[in-house]
This record gives sequence, C-alpha cells and structure tokens, in this order.
Amino acid sequence: MVAGILILMLASVMFGINPTLTKELIQTGMSPSCIVFFSHSAICLFNLSAAAIKHSMVKISLRQMGVMLMTGAAGMGMTSLLLGTAYMMIPVGLTTILHFLYPLFVVCIMTTIFKEKFIWRKAVGMAGALCGLTMIVQVDSTQSVKGILIAIASGLVYAIYIIISDKGCFVLLPIHTKMVFMALGSMLFLGVQSALTGTLALPPSLKAWAFLAFQCCVSIIGYTGLTYGISRTGASVAAFATTLEPVTSVVAGIVVYREVITPSMAAGIALILASVLTIATESKLRRQPETQSPVSSGSLENTIFELEGENSDNV
Repeated sequence: MVAGILILMLASVMFGINPTLTKELIQTGMSPSCIVFFSHSAICLFNLSAAAIKHSMVKISLRQMGVMLMTGAAGMGMTSLLLGTAYMMIPVGLTTILHFLYPLFVVCIMTTIFKEKFIWRKAVGMAGALCGLTMIVQVDSTQSVKGILIAIASGLVYAIYIIISDKGCFVLLPIHTKMVFMALGSMLFLGVQSALTGTLALPPSLKAWAFLAFQCCVSIIGYTGLTYGISRTGASVAAFATTLEPVTSVVAGIVVYREVITPSMAAGIALILASVLTIATESKLRRQPETQSPVSSGSLENTIFELEGENSDNV
C-alpha cells in the first residue's frame, strides 16, 4: 500500500511537470494534440519494449483488447483534448479546479456502484484537497459556461479512466501489457484527430525535439506509475494521491518562470499534502489480493459486460 502511494506521488509530480513542458512545445508551433500523440506513442513503445525484455506480454481476449483501447482513447486521449479546449475558453486556474473534481467523481462512483465503504478519512481528505486546490489557483470572475462544462467533463472522463483501470476486465494483466494497449488507443485517437485537423507535424527545431524527448520521459513515468499505483491501492486512494499534480505545477512555475508564491498558495500546498497523508494513513483502505478474480471483487466485467459470454477468442 505504501509503495503504491509513493509511486502515485511520483507519477503526480511527473504530471505536474508536464504542463510546463507542453507550454514550451506549444510556443514552438506544435499543437497540444500533436504533442500528446508523440508522448503517448513513446509510452506505447517503451512498455512494448519492456514487456518484450521481461517476457510479460501475455495473450489477451478480444474483449480485454477492446476495453483497453477504448479506455486509453477516452481516459488518456479525450481527457487531453478536453483540457486543451477548456484552457482556451476559461482560465487555467479554474480549469484545474474543475478537472480536479475527478477524485470526488471517483469516490461517488466507487461508493454507489461498487459499494465501497465511505470512511471519515476520505471525507476529510476530499474536503482538504479541494480547499487546498482553491487556495493554490487563481480564478477570474466572469467565465464561459461552455468552458466550465468542458473542464468538468474532463474530470469525469478521467475519473472513469481511473476506475476502469482498477476494476476493468483487464485488471489482472501485467502493467506493461495494459499500458501498451491503452497508450495505443490514445495514440490512434489523437493521431487521427491531428491528421484530420492538419496539426500533425514533427518538432520544428532541435530545441523542440529536446523538450519533446523530456516530455515523453515524463509521460512514460507518469502514466506507467499511475497504472501501477492504481493496481496497488485502488481507485479511490489513487485519485487523491495524485492531487499533488497542481502542487508540482506551482513549483515548476516558480522555478522555470520565476512566479511568486503567495501565503495563500503556500497554505494550499500544505493542506493538499496533509490531505494526501490523511488518506494514505487509513489502514482500512487496502487493495484486495491480486490473486483474487476481478469478477468476485465487483469488477466492471460484471457491471458492464455481465450479459456477455466468458469465452472470447484469444489474440
């Protein structure tokens, strides 16, 4: 459990660095969807290589492959597009707050659909994390309703991605196998989208290539670490452990752009850290043994695919 939380915190730090790198790449003329396409392609290739070296690539059913591809396209690809659209319509601060409603969505879904016990540490952690987040970011007074709805949608889609990663029919597969197919789904989705909009292009300079290489490394650590952490802690704990992302973004802004940290921001960072610690120390939140079938633990294979047969063709 502790190891999983530490990995999730590392992944959260990587995700927090990512916006700064993306901003630098956008300034070179690359589109957000094109940048994410290349980084998710790198995730796919890295995990494919790792699986080949470790001989951990296993046979999967057509159902598992389809669910992983769709999960990656929606959770990794669509979330990125929604966030990029929201950033152009409302302030980044407000977008961040609305996107980070996803831990609430995760807890609500896990509690209502999967009957996960709602304990007091979760409530305290939720309240503390949201309060800390509002103290960190700065919000304007007049906003676009459409932009607000898109930002909320990004949080909902990401919440579903985290839950499916924890409860889906592919949950017992090796980490690298899962990441290969989820990253492939996102890569195909964003590749088609970028090609249709005419924004698919190579980095225009050596500097852009360097930033892209760094961004790919950050994405590999972030998404692979997130998937591993979810498998160790479960969706609810993972959702709140990753709220360190906006903290890292603030720190990156201070280091790279010499942004000034206010007392309110410092208090918000402290509150988020305390909230993560509160949830992490809850002894009752334990991941069920990995050897247990996801069907018996209330997986999405029962919830979504209960009408389907168990025998699928192997690929």
